[in-house]
Amino acid sequence: MRNNSPLRGDDRTRAFWKSSTTTRLKRVCWLEEQHQIQEKIQKLERQQRRQRQETFKVEDQIMEKRDQLIDQLEKRLAQRTHAETLFTIRWTVV
Repeated sequence: MRNNSPLRGDDRTRAFWKSSTTTRLKRVCWLEEQHQIQEKIQKLERQQRRQRQETFKVEDQIMEKRDQLIDQLEKRLAQRTHAETLFTIRWTVV
């Protein structure tokens, strides 16, 4: 049986190992890239959680200030005013 391949046995073996090595290198590069992407995603998720926590903290401060303002307004509304005569001035024109 005759092999019609233009490459000899040694050349075919080298070509196989070269393509196999290239495939492995591509896979390693792809895995490294995926690892970097996952690290970046993880970093961004941590940042997002911190920002959310800060947002909640600021919202709590705003609600507290709002409650204080409402309390002050209620106290002002509860104040009663009344008129009382302290003294009377009388005069006549001559």
